[in-house]
Amino acid sequence: MNMEGTKKMRHGGTSCVAYGCSNTRYSVPKVSFHRCPNPNTDRTRYYAWANAVKTKRADFHTPKGKLFFLCSDHFLPSCFNEVSEIHKQLGYRAKVSLKRTAVPTLFSGTSQIVKRKCQRNALLKLQSVRNQVTSSKTNDVERAEAGSQNEEAGSQHEEQIFMTEGHRFPSAKSYTDKAVQVRKPACHVRSKNVGTSVEMKSFGCQVGDSYLPIAGEDYEDCESDIQSQSSDDSFHPTELDGESEHSDSEECLEDSKTQFVIVDRNKLMNIFQHCPMCQSESDVQESGLGSTLRIKQDCKNCSYSRYWQSQKEIGDGKIAEGNMAVCAGVFFSGSSPTKSLQMMKIAGVKMISLRTYFKYQNLFLVPSVNKVFEAKSRQEFENVKSSRVTLSGDGRADSPGHCAKYGIYTMMDLESRKILCGKLVQSNEVAGSTKMEKEGFIRCMTAVQEEQLDVMEIVTDRHPQIRKHIRETHPEIKHTFDTWHLAKGLRKKLLALSNRADCRIIRHWIKAITSQIYFCARRGDGDPDLSLEIWRAVANHIVNVHQHPSNQQFSSCEHAELLEPRLWFHQDSLAYERICDVLYSTRMENDIRHLSPNGNTAGSESFNALLNHFCPKLYHYHHNSQKARMQLAILHFNENCSKTQKMSKEGAPRYCVKYPKYKNGECTVHKILENSTFDYCNELVKEVQALVRTGPETVELSDFAETVPPPLTNSINKISREEAIARHKTRYASLPDTVIILVD
Repeated sequence: MNMEGTKKMRHGGTSCVAYGCSNTRYSVPKVSFHRCPNPNTDRTRYYAWANAVKTKRADFHTPKGKLFFLCSDHFLPSCFNEVSEIHKQLGYRAKVSLKRTAVPTLFSGTSQIVKRKCQRNALLKLQSVRNQVTSSKTNDVERAEAGSQNEEAGSQHEEQIFMTEGHRFPSAKSYTDKAVQVRKPACHVRSKNVGTSVEMKSFGCQVGDSYLPIAGEDYEDCESDIQSQSSDDSFHPTELDGESEHSDSEECLEDSKTQFVIVDRNKLMNIFQHCPMCQSESDVQESGLGSTLRIKQDCKNCSYSRYWQSQKEIGDGKIAEGNMAVCAGVFFSGSSPTKSLQMMKIAGVKMISLRTYFKYQNLFLVPSVNKVFEAKSRQEFENVKSSRVTLSGDGRADSPGHCAKYGIYTMMDLESRKILCGKLVQSNEVAGSTKMEKEGFIRCMTAVQEEQLDVMEIVTDRHPQIRKHIRETHPEIKHTFDTWHLAKGLRKKLLALSNRADCRIIRHWIKAITSQIYFCARRGDGDPDLSLEIWRAVANHIVNVHQHPSNQQFSSCEHAELLEPRLWFHQDSLAYERICDVLYSTRMENDIRHLSPNGNTAGSESFNALLNHFCPKLYHYHHNSQKARMQLAILHFNENCSKTQKMSKEGAPRYCVKYPKYKNGECTVHKILENSTFDYCNELVKEVQALVRTGPETVELSDFAETVPPPLTNSINKISREEAIARHKTRYASLPDTVIILVD
């Protein structure tokens, strides 16, 4: 048998700039090289890398216009992104990448080089062990036929050798026959054109039912060399196989970043058409639920038989990992399950049914979201307990008008810009859909009081029910109104008034008048009397009068002299009279006095826009699903509420210019922020895996859990299905069978 020789080393390539390190890209195996951050886009990390190199190399100077490289020996294992075990087993080589916050810290002279030399020595000794396997293959078969003496010796001397994923071995087929087999190979096929490397979880000869270790005079030395390498931070030996029958499932549960690939079924079945022992045709039976595939191969010629499945099964219920991953991906991303599964069906991908999806959603996904959300919510409350907080609240109904079923009310801390609590209200829990926002506010305030937060101010819209409730129930809390909601309501009224033939002049002043509301809030700075005086000065300003002797604090306009011609109102005109009736109504003046100078509900409005992705108004969800989707939206918002602005290559902040329809040709400028992160999904996946492993019956009802209200149709006197169909048919019984069409 021809054994594969060792791969010839390449020399040259990128070199490491660290002091005492002579590693290059091709000189040492299993060393990855990483380019320093771009100083134009991430100047802080760039100088952190450079200063780290200077700790051992004082004469190091950052090259102008060029980037330097460091090898993986100078980074802790925690600096690298994790690579899933299943990704390796599927036969793909994962690219070694650093985390965005990684900074080199390991600069210990030439100690890393010495360890690399030990590793190369171990590789050479492992190659000699491999050669001994080839020469002793015939002897191993003879020992298997000799009797039980060898079996006893094998059981007494059973040992296992760690193999790193970078070592090259012959394929598993070269070790396979009826007597001698490689024990439990775990193949890791690299996709590049460098051959095939096989990662072995254990290495030895299996004779009959006994396992014999590889014998040789260099065995003890080889083992000691590899054990000495285990102290190397860059050396990650493969875990030994456990003897438990559930070891594969438990290993899969620990890996939350399993990756799947789409494989052509015909290509896959070709692998099992012929027996690997005698190459004759085999009987193949396939089964499986959803995306998983189970194959049983039987050879009638040599009685060879094997069982293979495409995915690992987790939990006592033997749930396929891929099926659960699809359900979690659809639900945690806020996608529609009907559309997602239909997309898979159209693409020809074998997938679970919609009924199975909802079963997994109710048993595993919804409880996992509730548990993670409650833990995150308690943490957010703990972060703001030490200071006085200013809250903003806003509600959102699942459909416009007065026919909404669900109402969601959220409260946000204006300092951290994070949502502290969110409550879901169903319309039949209160007197109607118009009462849901007040009930949601009451529930949020109850949660805030239970956490004993010191609330200084609450900013809401001008909802009259909430205004009265705060005035009567929480008089110690300052209640202010959001400026945007007041300006939006006034703009609608002025637009409707400007449509009159004798009030067309109002259209030219809408923008200036609504902007004055923001000036009142900012200039008034919480003084209700000053804000009202500034607002009353608008009546004089629009008739070209800029002195206001009746005011005590704001006696004149603060703008410069107006030289350009403008379209002014006349005091005796009908348009001036009507606009004053709108601007100085009793409710409008009271709202001006309660404007918030600093706080606003812009963050709550942004969350409501995000909520349309997780809970679109076009679709109806059951109560538990609607609540879980709301919690997912809050988790996503809190994680990404502090995104920074992107920078150009020159270091300038990036913006985009848009022309929305409601601006009537005017542009708006928006900051271009960094991409969103989804770290909360990793916690959700881990919670789902733990719940699948322990079983859904272990889920305990939370102290904060709310009872699910009855459906809206619960109060209706329902009739039987047969009676409803009979009534439907009798509606058309009196119609004639023939229809006469009269034509002129």
